[in-house]
Amino acid sequence: MKHKKLIAGAAVLFAFAAGIFCWNGMSPTRVGMVNYPDYMLAAQLENRRAVAGISGQVPEALHNIRTIHALGLENYMEKRYA
Repeated sequence: MKHKKLIAGAAVLFAFAAGIFCWNGMSPTRVGMVNYPDYMLAAQLENRRAVAGISGQVPEALHNIRTIHALGLENYMEKRYA
């Protein structure tokens, strides 16, 4: 008997919560005025910008290291920037 009351109470609570979501025009993915798919897309775009910035710096750094080595300026650079 307790199980039937518990299930009925849970169903009423679920119906009430679903009604509030529909009345506010919010879906379960848009709770608290945050649309999670949009938030995740923004995070992915920010991550792509960060990766693009770093991936451009790595080849330039390697080129500079090769140039310093080819010109024999290791000691000079070590004294200047150490």
